[in-house]
Amino acid sequence: MSLEHESKQKDDTPALDSFDEKFFEEFLRYLPIFYYRLDKESERGSAIIIATLMDDALQQLLRAKLVPSPERNDELFDGAYAPLSSFSAKIDFTYRVGTIGPERGQAFI
Repeated sequence: MSLEHESKQKDDTPALDSFDEKFFEEFLRYLPIFYYRLDKESERGSAIIIATLMDDALQQLLRAKLVPSPERNDELFDGAYAPLSSFSAKIDFTYRVGTIGPERGQAFI
């Protein structure tokens, strides 16, 4: 497992590793589609879509950093009482393991 995500940049935010760069490139590729679809939604609908996308993004980041679960359903993410099933838990844990910096963590709240 690479510890590259623990390296720091000058502004104390975690440096991007190869997964983060690929994820960011993929996000930028789909950004025009997101803008187009969000423009067609109500404010409430847009907020729900953005929150869902952010939740999914955090889950992908965490899954990429963690050892895969041997079970079909991941006990950390799946189920009503899973420790990382809520959006707020994913934000907190992603920050605490150093995948996102404090400014990015606060931006989610």
